[in-house]
Amino acid sequence: MYKKRQKGWIKHADFLLLDLLCMCITFYLGYAARHGLDIRSGPWVIYWRLLGILAAVDLCVALFRESYKSIVRRGYFEEIKQTVVHCAIVDVILLIYMFLVKETENYSRESLLVFCVLQIACVYIARCLRKYQLRVRMKQSTDVEQMLVVVDGQHAKRCLKELTRDLYQNYRVIGAMRLEDGVGEENVEEEQERERQKEAEERAEEEPERAAEREAAAAFAETVPRACTMEQLSEYLLNHVVDSVFIDAEMPEEKQDKLVNLLVESGVTVHISLIHVPHGLKTKSVERIGNYVVLTTGMRLVTLKQIVLKRLLDIAGGLFGCLITVLAAILFAPIIYVQSPGPIFFTQNRVGKNGRIFKIYKFRSMYPDAEEQKQELLSENKMNGLMFKMQNDPRILPIGKFLRKYSIDELPQFFNVLKGDMSLVGTRPPTVEEFEQYELHHRGRLNARPGITGLWQVSGRSDITDFEEVVEMDTQYIENWTIAGDIRILGRTVLKVFSGDGM
Repeated sequence: MYKKRQKGWIKHADFLLLDLLCMCITFYLGYAARHGLDIRSGPWVIYWRLLGILAAVDLCVALFRESYKSIVRRGYFEEIKQTVVHCAIVDVILLIYMFLVKETENYSRESLLVFCVLQIACVYIARCLRKYQLRVRMKQSTDVEQMLVVVDGQHAKRCLKELTRDLYQNYRVIGAMRLEDGVGEENVEEEQERERQKEAEERAEEEPERAAEREAAAAFAETVPRACTMEQLSEYLLNHVVDSVFIDAEMPEEKQDKLVNLLVESGVTVHISLIHVPHGLKTKSVERIGNYVVLTTGMRLVTLKQIVLKRLLDIAGGLFGCLITVLAAILFAPIIYVQSPGPIFFTQNRVGKNGRIFKIYKFRSMYPDAEEQKQELLSENKMNGLMFKMQNDPRILPIGKFLRKYSIDELPQFFNVLKGDMSLVGTRPPTVEEFEQYELHHRGRLNARPGITGLWQVSGRSDITDFEEVVEMDTQYIENWTIAGDIRILGRTVLKVFSGDGM
């Protein structure tokens, strides 16, 4: 039987439990620094309750920000950075909780300070030791999956380097069975030269630690022995421990079917390389579409958990925002109507995710004929590109300047958020007119659901006059999107709104 490789956070449950253990130990040491080692006396009861809350916060932060993603492959510098950020977030949330429930005076500042410092050191050391242990175990354990590689002459060197470059792999390449594919020696040399150039470029961008790992993998790949020929395969399987066979070779379909059936019938697990994944793909996932197994890639691939969390955040923020919108309408609707009789709300077709059209809602901050006047004011546009913006726009109502300064005109968009047309955080939805002038690379910014606020809005919007820079920032937001990033943007948005910078 073959144990499927674990996916998601559960495969790093050991690091999660290790962090919790370190937290408990350092929390006790922090307590002991102020109150002594004996927990039978002193205020240990209230500290015990705080420890339980701390453990819950640590678990939520770990799952929420995906603290253990690629943890075994992180270098020492990256690990210390991730450890400090993780522990700092946990400690700040704990302090906020203590402040809100008015319990800060019940706990020693000395104890908490000692705990915070020791926690970072202990978690970092424990993580590094655990990764070292995993590395040693994978090298020495006889239970590691013993893998035979079947390759053709053209792909042999590249394939073996790819399979051996990961020092934390849960398999061991024991040999290679090379197939004759009729490729000339010159073509093989050209392929090898291209591989050497690519590796040189990648080494120049890597940390010294990762570069050393790559060199070690390349050296090991050179030592992988030739196991057998196709005719000797049956005998080889009978005389060696072989758990699995990895096939990366071009061969006739009939020949491949025969080989795979032979291996499966002999009790060997077979891994078939469907495609060689380019190094430049930042996100990728293997999926099933119809009867096809496909490799899926895009600007940003997200999990169901991330989608649900983002939608829950949108619903919570949307409900609160709609309440504020109703209160604002009671106050500003009469003023808008007196200054310019007509509808209180402004609706306009906008372009949403991947070109979907929806109606956006705003408090009307301009005169009713603003769209007609826009054609006469195009020469005043201060944006270099497809967006329109000008100083002292004469189409804006007197109250409209105030509404825009504090982004009050944007409040009705919370109804768009509840409908699902928009998100709290995303990219700015273009008008249909702007979208019709887009070039292909501009379309990338529509890969995410548009938002009320976004990275561009909180990064000095009024100082950015180049549309290409807006596209670059929106693309950057999509490629690096996280829930924690959205929360940071929301926090910066609130600060900018109350400072009067607008949205």
